[in-house]
Amino acid sequence: MAGDLQDALAVIFACCEADLSAVFGCFESTEAGLKYVAGSAPQEHVVPLAQCLMKHGITGALEPLPRRHDEDPEYVVRFLARDHVALAMAHLGMSEKDAWNMTMTSLVGALRAKFPQQESNAPGARAPSKEEHEATMEWFDKIEAKRKAAQGAH
Repeated sequence: MAGDLQDALAVIFACCEADLSAVFGCFESTEAGLKYVAGSAPQEHVVPLAQCLMKHGITGALEPLPRRHDEDPEYVVRFLARDHVALAMAHLGMSEKDAWNMTMTSLVGALRAKFPQQESNAPGARAPSKEEHEATMEWFDKIEAKRKAAQGAH
């Protein structure tokens, strides 16, 4: 628990230029080791707040865009905040200060608004997914069963 709390405080303190130890608490070094000194905010709020900061700051909280069936997902090997700041400056015309203050959620949302996903004309690009196809066939089978039942009643 102490490790989680320590890590959470490190995230919170890294996200703000002001000293927030009076609000969230801090760890002080004693002869027996590190001791948590509580702040005005409840200790149980520290870890969820840090998780939220990381989610919006690193990954973003938007749903992933649908991919075409022939596309593989793209992953970044290493997160570099300066690359995302440069992206915001170049494509959104933001100042460096504003770009550094943006969350990943707002960056991705702004980029999606400026550059909406394009329809592909590649063969099969508009083909339904396997799940959509199976749902349609299930619906079709139900309709056919009702038609046959109606014909048998006459």
